[in-house]
Amino acid sequence: MDEALDVAAQARRIAAELREQAATARSAVRAAHAVSYTASVSRGEGDEVTATADGTGRLTRVHLGPTAVRAGPERLAATVVHVLNQALGGAAQRATEALRQAVDPAWRDALGSATPADPDLVERLAAEKGRGRSPDGDVTAGAAGSGTITAVRFSATALRGGDSIGLGEQIAVAANAALEAARRPQRELAATMGRDDAYGEERLRASVDRFQGRMDTLLAELDQAGRRITELE
Repeated sequence: MDEALDVAAQARRIAAELREQAATARSAVRAAHAVSYTASVSRGEGDEVTATADGTGRLTRVHLGPTAVRAGPERLAATVVHVLNQALGGAAQRATEALRQAVDPAWRDALGSATPADPDLVERLAAEKGRGRSPDGDVTAGAAGSGTITAVRFSATALRGGDSIGLGEQIAVAANAALEAARRPQRELAATMGRDDAYGEERLRASVDRFQGRMDTLLAELDQAGRRITELE
C-alpha cells in the first residue's frame, strides 16, 4: 500500500509539472500571436504607405495616404509589396523571439538546433504559390509559402475613385487570402504527418501546438491513473 501511495504522489507531482509546462507553452503561443510590426514608406505625408502585420502572419491594416494612388498602378504596387513584406517579416521575427523567450530554456535550445526532416520538402513548400482577391475584384495579390507577398495588381478602375482608405482594406483582404492559399499545403502536411516540415516560424509554432496536444493527453492519462491508485488506498 505504501508503494501505491508513493506512485500516486509521484504521478501527482509529474502531472503538476506537466500542467505548468503546458500553461507556459500556451502563454508562449499567445505572446507570439499578440505581437505586431508596422512598416511604412513615404515621400511625403500624402504619399505614405503603411502596413501592420501580427504574429499569426496576417496583415491587420494597410493604409495609403491620400495621394499615394496618384503614383500609378505599377509604382504603387511595387511600393505596396515592399511595405507588406517588411511588415510580415518584422512581425514574424518578433513572434519567433517572443515564443523563444517564453518557453523553457532547454526546450528553446532544442528547437533552435532542430532541422527539418526533409529540407527539400521545406523548400518546395516555401515556393508554393497562392492567389487572393478583394471581394470586388479590384485588387489581386500573389504570395509564396514562405509568407511573402510576390505581387499586387490593381484593376483598371481601382485607382480612379481616390478612396485610399477603402483601397488599403482591399489590399489587406487580397494579400491575406493569397497568404492563406500559399500556406495551406504546408499546414495540411503538418497536420497529417505531425512533422516539423513547416517553414520558419510556422515550424516552431507547430512544435508548440503538438507539445500542447501531447501534454493534454498525458495529463488525462495521469489523472486517470491517479484516480485508480487513490481508489486502492
